[in-house]
Amino acid sequence: SLSTGDVDEAMKSRWFYQCGYYTGVDLRMIEADFFNTFSQMAKHQRYIYYIMTMIRTSHSLTGSSVLSVISERAEIKSLEELGTIAKTTSNMFLLWNINFNELLVKFWFRDFAAVANLAKPFRNSKAKWTLEIYQSLFDGLAAFHMARGSEDQSEWMKIGGEAVTTMSYFAQYSEFNFQNKLFLLQAEQCYSKGELQQAETFYESAISSALSHHFVNEAALAHEMFAFFCRGTSRSDMSLHHFIKAHGYYFKWGAMEKARRVYYS
Repeated sequence: SLSTGDVDEAMKSRWFYQCGYYTGVDLRMIEADFFNTFSQMAKHQRYIYYIMTMIRTSHSLTGSSVLSVISERAEIKSLEELGTIAKTTSNMFLLWNINFNELLVKFWFRDFAAVANLAKPFRNSKAKWTLEIYQSLFDGLAAFHMARGSEDQSEWMKIGGEAVTTMSYFAQYSEFNFQNKLFLLQAEQCYSKGELQQAETFYESAISSALSHHFVNEAALAHEMFAFFCRGTSRSDMSLHHFIKAHGYYFKWGAMEKARRVYYS
């Protein structure tokens, strides 16, 4: 696109490529291209604020030097500064991306109350594209976790149930992309309802589906959630097994900081 003069399409394509880190592409490979992508976007003044949010999110997951290395050559704005820019320019898509990336970090580091709060303004909007489906996934998983610690489970179970419905719809059209996510939501739903045997079956299915469809990050997530399930149902040996598996897959994904946190779980 760049060779034909379509700068906007070229920068959009670069942004979509970097979105690969949401779907389990090796974060080390994504980060290796960040500086070149950032330089191109800065040169053409396209999508530069979007890539800044991604750089910050990736840095949170990897704990790498990518943020400091790029910051030595160019200013990487804070999320607060990016939010101000989005509001003053009425850029709702940028504002959504900032919110989504903040939600993403809160989710991977298990701050489920923050996830629920960040997702709340968007619950009445029907998911239409990939990142909105991920938003529904994270909101649903957070809701089921919140339900288990709440005296009034009904509202949280409703939110989680809506995420199950959303994922069921998309899984009809693409088992490859959405089957494992549906299984994981169903596992957490069953756990919250006290249907422990069924929950265990769904955790196992989520892991198997994620691995067969090459979502290494979501295999790690399913192992981690299964580990907490086993801990919560007093099966320490099985819990340790799944924590070790989760650590290995997070490491394989390149999420070194997340892997480190799992190691100390």
